[in-house]
Parts: sequence; C-alpha cells; structure tokens
Amino acid sequence: MLNSLKYLRPYLARYKWKYLAGGIFVLLTNAFRITNQSIVQQAIDYLQKDFHLSQLAIYSALMV
Repeated sequence: MLNSLKYLRPYLARYKWKYLAGGIFVLLTNAFRITNQSIVQQAIDYLQKDFHLSQLAIYSALMV
C-alpha cells in the first residue's frame, strides 16, 4: 500500500512544515474549545452560588 503512495512523497516533503503548522493549529483550536467550555461551566456554577459583577467580568474576559 505504501508503494502506491510513493509518488506523493515529494509533494508531502515540500509542504511538510505547512502540514505540521496546520496540525498544531488544529490541536490548539481544540484545546481552546475545551477550555472555553470549562470556563462557561465555572461561570454558571459561580452564578448559581454568588453573584459578583467583578467575577463575572473576569469570566467574560477569559471567554473572549
């Protein structure tokens, strides 16, 4: 199977840094999405316990 893909090797080698950068950006995007969900969860939990506008401003700034 790898022999049939041998003709792609020069193309992939030529753009390997772009593929690597793209993969890193995909991982970072996923990490930020997971972090954002965690921040929203903490903000909602905080609002159910106590409501302070200053703390809500901090959570809002973290989400942006």
